[in-house]
Amino acid sequence: MNLFGMDTSEIVSVAKSLGRQSGDLRTLTADMEKLVRQAVDVWDGDDSDQFLEWWETEHRPALLKAQALIERLSGVAHEGVVAQERASSA
Repeated sequence: MNLFGMDTSEIVSVAKSLGRQSGDLRTLTADMEKLVRQAVDVWDGDDSDQFLEWWETEHRPALLKAQALIERLSGVAHEGVVAQERASSA
């Protein structure tokens, strides 16, 4: 069978899965934040300061950006479904 457009039910499923993955990454990032804070609470010195700075300036922002991009990807997939359903009913 040739499909023109999209299988909307499959894309809805993909969008939902991407949304869940985005949420999972948000939760993982929060869990990692707690671990980093736990580590620096019992670790003094320059290495501890560098560890925290590395987390705050590189790793955490990258994870939050990835989470936002995945969330946006989910939204774009959902928007595609809406557009396809609108086109199909026209």
